Amino acid sequence: MTTIKHKRISNGWLIFGLLLGAAGLAAGTFADLPLDQMVYDPYRVWARILAAVAPAPVFWGLGAAGFLTLDVLREKKTMFLGWIFAFLTNIVGPVYLYDSIVEELGLTWWFAWLAGLLISILPALLYWFLMRKAERKDKIKCIWILLIVCGGSLVAVQLLKRLWMRPRYITLLGNTEVPFRAWYEFGKEGVSQFSALYESNHDLFRSFPSGHAQGITCLFVWALIPCFTKKGSVTLAMLVAFAGTIATMASRLVMGAHFISDVSAGFLITFILFCLCCWAFRLTRHDDSYYEYDDDDEFEERTVNKKASKKNKNKNAEPETIEIEEDIYDFPVEAPAAHQKLSRSARSSSEKHADKEIFIDDNELATERIFAEEDAPTAQLFSEENPVITEEIRARASEQPKKRIRKKRSERTAADLFDDSIFD
Repeated sequence: MTTIKHKRISNGWLIFGLLLGAAGLAAGTFADLPLDQMVYDPYRVWARILAAVAPAPVFWGLGAAGFLTLDVLREKKTMFLGWIFAFLTNIVGPVYLYDSIVEELGLTWWFAWLAGLLISILPALLYWFLMRKAERKDKIKCIWILLIVCGGSLVAVQLLKRLWMRPRYITLLGNTEVPFRAWYEFGKEGVSQFSALYESNHDLFRSFPSGHAQGITCLFVWALIPCFTKKGSVTLAMLVAFAGTIATMASRLVMGAHFISDVSAGFLITFILFCLCCWAFRLTRHDDSYYEYDDDDEFEERTVNKKASKKNKNKNAEPETIEIEEDIYDFPVEAPAAHQKLSRSARSSSEKHADKEIFIDDNELATERIFAEEDAPTAQLFSEENPVITEEIRARASEQPKKRIRKKRSERTAADLFDDSIFD
């Protein structure tokens, strides 16, 4: 049996991501500070570029959710709500990216605004464009997943930053009196004595978890497109997402903004939500009911017949006159040489496969013979009103046994379209 299945996100990818995040968090328990001391280099250009644009994927997801909502509510009375939601989800990205680009790259304000607008809006439009042919129910599922993964992880990380108050590595470098804190040390006790420094810049004590790692991990939602549209590659989307996430996590360590436990925690928050959505919406399972055929030959036959019927629809030519030999014979009868077989038009479906063959002899008298497709009575093969049937035909018909021969349409050859005995 040949089965074409829906594309899915393999559980292997999900388990690999969870193990990767857990390993980074475990490594940070012992090597947070030594690892940052080893790789710290704030003048790396590639790290600064990634730091400027890494939060963009979270806004791609939110913007795409807004465009898909507008698409779902098209021609509905509540369409104005779709416009409002699409505007709100797409305006946050340019504002955030403007600040990020100015801070990390030091560009002029107008160029930063233009870059932030293009970087946040264009990929969201591309996501909507690739999802436009998906079914309405799949679009609704995608909207929920985008909001949960992108919006939910964004809210969770920002809340944890304000609750954990872990000092960054660059805070330790600029203020030697601030002690290092492990990622599992929770609360304000460690920063109470540095309240003046905290009030001057809250961001110095928001190391855990990493918002940049949370944002770049939203790249994994692009794997939803092959699942819902049956186009594209889930494997390629997952590989690109893992590569972008690991590169961004490394850039945050090089910049001294986070420890490895910070970036691992930010990655895990988003990736856990992504895994939960994949399991809840059954995106990790094959749907065997998409296409199912008995064998490869049947699949090819259906494909060829579908193309042929579509081609015949476009033809405006009149139906051709062809000669077709019957599939069923009650008994073989050889007509005399004087008889001639006339061509007839193709059978119509309304006649239920009942055919007529007309023979004309030298005296221009016709004998009509009617064949039925199945279980045709053989008692009266010729019309009783026609007395012109010769004794020779009657003798041959009575001598030879009655046979029923049925050839499959696929077994016919070109020779079967003609009765050679008619032309003897």
